[in-house]
Amino acid sequence: MLTLLSAVDRGSPVGKRDYAILMLAAKLGMRAGDIRKLRLEDILWDECRIDIVQEKTSEPLSLPLPEDVGEAIIEYLRHGRPVSHRREIFLRGHAPYDPFTIGSGLSAIITRYRQQAGLLLATRVTRCGMHSLRHSLASRLMEAATPLPVISAILGHRRLESTATYIRIDFESLRDVALGLEEVTDACP
Repeated sequence: MLTLLSAVDRGSPVGKRDYAILMLAAKLGMRAGDIRKLRLEDILWDECRIDIVQEKTSEPLSLPLPEDVGEAIIEYLRHGRPVSHRREIFLRGHAPYDPFTIGSGLSAIITRYRQQAGLLLATRVTRCGMHSLRHSLASRLMEAATPLPVISAILGHRRLESTATYIRIDFESLRDVALGLEEVTDACP
């Protein structure tokens, strides 16, 4: 994730926007549709929180606003976002300065920076767009021994089964606790 984020030119208005978008996906696990529709009033600055109604499920979701994510959004709002009457936070980088529409640009953002960072995808990777950052967050949380219900709440899932599909088997941890052949045969009568 750090390699991807470091590929963003945060000196340009579009880079400021893209960095804030990637931070929301990577640090909070927000879906592309929720980032696309994120409005100025959805960020409760005094409470360090983002409150949205998820596009996919129509369920409310409240997420903490980490300082670094908030700073990235502020930097874009102050020094990158075009002047607009639109309430959506993220606008296209060229006139007309409208919000992103479905299928317009968010996947291209991660693809561009992944290529710039020289990050190659494994041949069997099925998630390569913005959703891959959501998967990555879930995996990092699992590696940090975060309980599955907490991960589920962060991702805005109603059912634990939905979250379980995001969690890859941690083979290294399994090897650490696996019994050796001798231990298994000694334990059997």
